[in-house]
Amino acid sequence: MDGIARVQLAGAESGAVNPDPDQVAFAVGSLLRDGAVIVAGAVDPERLDRLATTMSDDLEVLLRRPERAENFSAGHLQQDPPPRADLLWPEVLTNPFVLRVCQTAMGQPLKLTGYTNNTNLPGSVAQAVHVDEGQRWPGLSEAHPPARLTVNIPLSATDESRGAIELWPGTHLDTRLCQFSATADEGISRALQYMRAARQAEVSRKVNRRVGLTVPEPMVQARMRERPPVRAVTEPGSVIIRDPRLWHRGMPNTTDQCRFMLALTYDPRWRASDALLEFPQAASWLAECADLEVRARFVDGPIDHLARHLPPKNSPLRRARPGQSSEKVR
Repeated sequence: MDGIARVQLAGAESGAVNPDPDQVAFAVGSLLRDGAVIVAGAVDPERLDRLATTMSDDLEVLLRRPERAENFSAGHLQQDPPPRADLLWPEVLTNPFVLRVCQTAMGQPLKLTGYTNNTNLPGSVAQAVHVDEGQRWPGLSEAHPPARLTVNIPLSATDESRGAIELWPGTHLDTRLCQFSATADEGISRALQYMRAARQAEVSRKVNRRVGLTVPEPMVQARMRERPPVRAVTEPGSVIIRDPRLWHRGMPNTTDQCRFMLALTYDPRWRASDALLEFPQAASWLAECADLEVRARFVDGPIDHLARHLPPKNSPLRRARPGQSSEKVR
C-alpha cells in the first residue's frame, strides 16, 4: 500500500487485442486508489533504444538554441520526440493494454491529445512538488473520477540516480488543489497562495516556473508524515500510467547519461482539446485505430517538432537568455 503497484506483461500479452481482464482490473484498481500504476514489459526495449538514439541527436541541436522550454527547474527540458513514421509504433501510441486500462478507469471512449517527452539532463536539480492539473471543480467533498490520464514511457532503465520520477501515492484524491475557482475573490486568493508557495519552494528563481501548479510546502510536509513519496524505478519497456492530479516532481539526474521519458495524454472524448498534434501522412494508420480517436493533423511536409513548446516572447515561462534573470514573484 505504500508504493506503486506493478503489472508484469510477458511476450504476446503486451500486444494482445483482448488483454487479461484480471490484469486490467488490478491495474485499474491500483490507478484509481494510488493515482499511478507501472506496467512492465509493455514495449519492445529495442525500439525505445532506436528512438533514444534519434532524440540524443535532436538534443544536441536543441541545446545549441539560445532559448528552449524548461520545466520548473534547470535541466528538465520539454523535448518532443521526432514525428517520423519509422519511429511511431502501435505498441507506444495505441498499446492495447494501456488503452484498456485508461478507458476502463475513465469509463469513456478515448482520444490521444498529447505526445511529448521530458528530458532530464545530467546535473539537473529537483523540481518543486507539483501537479499537472488540479481538480476540475472547486469545493468538492471528494475527488471526481479521472478526466485525463498521462502515460510516461522511459526510453531506458531508470533508477534513482538517473532521475526516476517521484510520485506521491493517493494525492490525486486531495481536493484542495483545483484549476478553477468558484468566485473572483477566491481566484485572487488562490493565485496569491500559489505565488507564495512558489516563492517558498524557490521556484521564483528558476526559469519556466508554473506557480499555479506548485503544492504549498505545509501540504507537502503534512503528506510526508502521512504517506511519503516513492520513486518510479523502471526497467526498459515499462510504462507508467498516472493521474495528472497526482503530486509528483522530476528529480536530479546524478549520472552522465541523459534520461528521456515520453509523455502521452489520453482524454475522454467529451473533453475539449488543445491544438492538434502533427504527424506525417505515412502515419495516418493512427486515425484508423478503432479504440482511439487521434487529435492530429497528418501532413506531407516537414514538422519542426523541436519548436513546439517554445513559449511566446513575453511569457514568464520562456527560458532566460544567459546572464538574464527571470521575473521574480513578489
